[in-house]
Amino acid sequence: MKILFISHDTSHSGAPKSLRLFINWIANNRSDIKCDILLRRGVKLPFLDDTINTYLYTPPYLERSGSIINRIAFHSKILLLTKWIHKLLLLCKLKKNNYDLIYSNTIVNADVLDFLSSIKCKKIVHAREVDLTYNDFGGEQIISLNNQHADKFIAITNAVSNALVRYGVDKTKISVVNNHIELKTTNIKSKYLLRRKYNIPKEAFLIGGCGNLGNIKGFDVFLQLAAKFRETKEFYFIWYGMPNKIKKTEIEYDVIRLNLTDKFIVDSFLPNQSIEYFSILDCFFFSSKSDGFGLVGLEASLNKVPIICFEKAGGQPEFVSQGAGYVVPYMDIDAVYKKINLLYDNKGLLKSIGEKGYNIVREKYDIEKVAPKLLNTALND
Repeated sequence: MKILFISHDTSHSGAPKSLRLFINWIANNRSDIKCDILLRRGVKLPFLDDTINTYLYTPPYLERSGSIINRIAFHSKILLLTKWIHKLLLLCKLKKNNYDLIYSNTIVNADVLDFLSSIKCKKIVHAREVDLTYNDFGGEQIISLNNQHADKFIAITNAVSNALVRYGVDKTKISVVNNHIELKTTNIKSKYLLRRKYNIPKEAFLIGGCGNLGNIKGFDVFLQLAAKFRETKEFYFIWYGMPNKIKKTEIEYDVIRLNLTDKFIVDSFLPNQSIEYFSILDCFFFSSKSDGFGLVGLEASLNKVPIICFEKAGGQPEFVSQGAGYVVPYMDIDAVYKKINLLYDNKGLLKSIGEKGYNIVREKYDIEKVAPKLLNTALND
């Protein structure tokens, strides 16, 4: 059995991390399966098993962001010819590998699936996104192109499945399999050192958020929530997701005018260390307005951190409503404010919800438990 996985990039975001875990699990548990990976962007998926062959859909030297010469001559006949030759040779090489399954890790890879359409084998799309993300990548057109080539979709939540149906995918083509995470533990020393790094008092109640700084992840909502606590010295806020220079200037502008300078932090965690960074939180506010199911929610719960999220904002409520935190009305910041105060005032409740979320992750989202079902769904359903 030979599987070609497609990853849209090599970032440390949820989809590539989940794919890495799944491929490594196959490499460690199924010697009868040979895995290769085709990267839409990037040169190597980090922390991937060294036995996996990696192919590049668009090598860095053919990217717009490459050398100055490439940027100037991007539309030149020479560069276009080079790209065409690369794609032709790549397709020939992949055809010779005789894959039994092509497994696209996100709907974003629709153009790559189209490129591979002449390879006759089963094709699966692992869908992780919902409506607003569809719009970012072409709306109905990108779902239609995926649907044209996919024999099956695997959705990470019912919300994702329902979104696919709304965009024209037959429900019979969709299976729902939980997202997954590697069960890691943190220690008290790591928590102490990270709090000291950010100059956060030991007694402070720290609320965290995470994601890029675009509208979908709800950074604007997170900042508005922080503003409601600016007169309360016990509450601090940290957002994991480093901005570019322009965005950083905008954030600093807002933070200063909201009198949050000493209580609001924006930073990025180190690769493969997100679990440790979530350990310093007391509460995690998943402020996303549209998300299939953020892996960061599982990472927070693995640290016994209660979660607050919005209803009707994707798949996160399906996890949180099991007892891992609170689901509040969509965009109701006052409701979030009240729940945080409730948790702050009731340490027993804070602890019990954290324990509940931790147990749910271990029971239902552990890679060792999810991977066999995911593989079976991909191969046999």
